[in-house]
Amino acid sequence: MKYNGQSLQVWVHYYALKRRVKPNAVTAGESQRGALIKIQDIEGNEGFSDLCPWPSLGDQTLDEELASQGPLYQRALDLALLDLEARKNKKVLVTPEPVKNNILISDFRDLKGDFDFSKVAVKIKGNEHVYDFAKFLVENISRFKTIRIDFNNCISEFLFSEFIHLLSEDVFKKIEYIEDPFFFHRDQWNQFSAKVKLMLDWKQAEEQNWHFRVWKPSREDKMQVQDFSITSSMEHPVGLVHGLHFAQMYPKKTHGFLTLSHYEDSEFNQAFKVEGDQLTYQADGYGIGFTALLSKLNWIPALDGDNFILSNHRASSLEKKDLFQIKKQFTEKVAPRNYVLIPSSGSTQSSQESVKVIALTEQALINSAKRVNKEFSGNESSVWGCVLPLFHVGGLGILLRANIVGATTFYTSWEKFSPEWLHENKVTHLSLVPTQIYEIVQKKWDAPAYLQTVFVGGAALDLALAEQAEALGWPLVQTFGMTETASMIAVKKNIHDEYFEALPDVEIGSENARLKIKSDSNAGYILKLNLQTQELISEKLSPWVLTNDQVEISQNKFKFLQRESDFVKIKGEGVSLNELRQVLQRSVHSHQATICDLPDARDGASLVLVILKGNDPAAILSKFNEQVRPYEKIHSYIEVDEIPVTDLGKIKYTLLKDSLKDLYVKKLQS
Repeated sequence: MKYNGQSLQVWVHYYALKRRVKPNAVTAGESQRGALIKIQDIEGNEGFSDLCPWPSLGDQTLDEELASQGPLYQRALDLALLDLEARKNKKVLVTPEPVKNNILISDFRDLKGDFDFSKVAVKIKGNEHVYDFAKFLVENISRFKTIRIDFNNCISEFLFSEFIHLLSEDVFKKIEYIEDPFFFHRDQWNQFSAKVKLMLDWKQAEEQNWHFRVWKPSREDKMQVQDFSITSSMEHPVGLVHGLHFAQMYPKKTHGFLTLSHYEDSEFNQAFKVEGDQLTYQADGYGIGFTALLSKLNWIPALDGDNFILSNHRASSLEKKDLFQIKKQFTEKVAPRNYVLIPSSGSTQSSQESVKVIALTEQALINSAKRVNKEFSGNESSVWGCVLPLFHVGGLGILLRANIVGATTFYTSWEKFSPEWLHENKVTHLSLVPTQIYEIVQKKWDAPAYLQTVFVGGAALDLALAEQAEALGWPLVQTFGMTETASMIAVKKNIHDEYFEALPDVEIGSENARLKIKSDSNAGYILKLNLQTQELISEKLSPWVLTNDQVEISQNKFKFLQRESDFVKIKGEGVSLNELRQVLQRSVHSHQATICDLPDARDGASLVLVILKGNDPAAILSKFNEQVRPYEKIHSYIEVDEIPVTDLGKIKYTLLKDSLKDLYVKKLQS
């Protein structure tokens, strides 16, 4: 999208803050819904902000605000741009200097016993119980230093008049202001202002130029008024920190940012320290901070018709620069709109080449989602669980399948995934990769009752592992697909099936025994960047996508004979690396140990066990060698600190082999 003259990509992360107390007299419900906003400029620089509407106080709902790109959305973009510029220029927006605040009391009836607020300012939320409230203030006014009162427009002019007449002069002396007693009307407000200062919140009367305003920086820019009070909007900590940035510009004022305790704690809260009425924030990184926490969230792309690059938010600045250069040149030279550019999740990228990017039209992605829904009865009652990254086609496919039919989607990280999470959210459909199935089997997790389908793709699934998972109740459907086909195009509904069956409206064939695929979800282009010249390499695809996999075809079904990257010859004998890796994985996780082939002058290739330090290579090799043919046995190993993997859990074999060559030569020489 274009905003303030800049080309921006927008991502959204939905949240719900669980309330500990009722926030005001007119808002009900156990949680506050909102969305964090992430923007990226044409170089991949990022900025973050919060969008937290209050429909109970007159805002649009969150969904309406996002769909209409309303005033709160526009403000969120402004603040995200502020954060982006700060991060880009390595500046911190909030210093560790403490901010002085009023103490917030949601209900005066909660103040029981021997309380004492004689040294701090207090803000009390008023309600319709004005007679009890007035009596409370008159009887307890000596316990307060100064008072701010907020009614959130919850009473009438008549009730407010009654309230004012019940207060004593001692109370009036300590009232700093009363905020939003009833809906703004200039004549009535002028009348009461002779007795007490009235502060106007929200934007209900901006054109009236009322001179005393409450400023919530996460909602609006500073207004030109005679006096103002700066407060939070009881929003997410990300929005609150944006407010603190402006509050620190007025260190002599008493602000209103002690609202985090009104919600259940989150990891974000740990960056704050409260001592009495002092609030201190320690930024992690530049801009508004929260760098590590924001990188862990699931971000949903806000596709708006312009080309959109799905960059991994954990990618390095150099990787992002390359990706956004691909997008820029593709938009300028090839196609200006309606493409989603998805970096390949494959494992064949070497250290010398840019990542391969697949260009899919938005319609191709929608076609794929509709096909899967139709084949597996996906409808509005479906509940999708997502643990795959949304910056790859696997996670994006889940989002689109759910959105098309109005189904529900729940997101979590794999670290927090559990059968209890699935059961609690009544998840019916789930997509996993084989390494995740391995962990489920190792932990002996039983599948929850609501689960109907578990799609498994991204790599070959070992039959023995699949049988163990199904014995635990996991309803597996093995899938085959690629980024080039916008997710799955063929399935094995029974794990013992020999052939994959193509989904409806997918045509398969072969060319020199290699699988080729034709569908309305095929990609339009494959893109790369020449790292030396920084020029785009664009390959336009024909109606067919040709793979490197050798297959046998029967009608509209196929079975793999040989995966090109998984086949080597040793002493003239053909060896399937995929089969050997599956044997190895029956005793050790692939992220702990794997098998690589390295060049060998005599034998053509040599097999090496690559194992993380701290494991027992001798025991693993002994067990492995008992299960394989003589020419498949492995007698050498290399210990490493890390086995590189993609976000989908695939091992980056080309990169791994590049890093092993020198180590292997040294090992042979020793």
